[in-house]
Amino acid sequence: MRSRLTWYITIPVLASVGLFGIVYSVAKPSYQQDRLGEMLNGIGYFPIKPPSNLLTLGSIYSVDPEAKFFQLICPASPDDLKDAVRQSPSERTIATQLSRTNYSAELSGKLTAVTESAGVSDDFLSKVQLKFSDVSIFELDLERSFELYQKLVDRRSCESAVQAALEAGGYACQGRALLQASAEYVVNRKDIKSAALESGIDPSAAKKAVVDAAKAESTVVLQDNNNQISTGVALYYGVSMNPTCIAPKGAIFPRVLPRTQFQRAMNFTKFNIIEPILPRSRI
Repeated sequence: MRSRLTWYITIPVLASVGLFGIVYSVAKPSYQQDRLGEMLNGIGYFPIKPPSNLLTLGSIYSVDPEAKFFQLICPASPDDLKDAVRQSPSERTIATQLSRTNYSAELSGKLTAVTESAGVSDDFLSKVQLKFSDVSIFELDLERSFELYQKLVDRRSCESAVQAALEAGGYACQGRALLQASAEYVVNRKDIKSAALESGIDPSAAKKAVVDAAKAESTVVLQDNNNQISTGVALYYGVSMNPTCIAPKGAIFPRVLPRTQFQRAMNFTKFNIIEPILPRSRI
């Protein structure tokens, strides 16, 4: 009788929170992705911003509710990854998609207290594009990924760190694939000349502003060779996690990273509103 009464109460509540999820997704400002982010998302990767070479496959990461930032929780050791990482057979197809066009470098607003670049407008920096080359995809198969996961969480310190991250909100997920590429900052000569004329600075200062703005976002040292400004080294621009992330103890719903505003709203509804009110006997 108590169980039936509980469900009589729960069902209307579930309907209400479902409606809340829809309203939430419509009312909250949408999470905007740039063209590169949309492209990466379309092939199953989350953008890494700023790009880096610090992420490792098989490691467990804390991911914020909007799946924008990745913080290391439990690192996989190089010995564990030996002979486990392979290059993806879909690498050529993805490389073609990624290098087919240029993408915004998103340098606007990055010049802070850089006197050498004073006078260069955000309008100029907004025209700077990224062009990718030497694209590589590194991945773990799910079986080896699971083996690494078991080895990591068998360590009490790792298991405790994962639970602490989950209690703080967000997700705890294991990295399965990384997209690596070299990038070149492409600046149209006409844009450099235009910036020089508008601001009264010489073209070399306009080009230096690109380097300064890029350094404000990342610690990567840029190389300037014959009007080509490049990262010089390959960096990780996208990461793919295992299909499901780690669920908190007693969870009902699987933890899957959201890719859209609606998915984020529904995850919030399921994890923060529905799960806490469902009968514990059903968990």
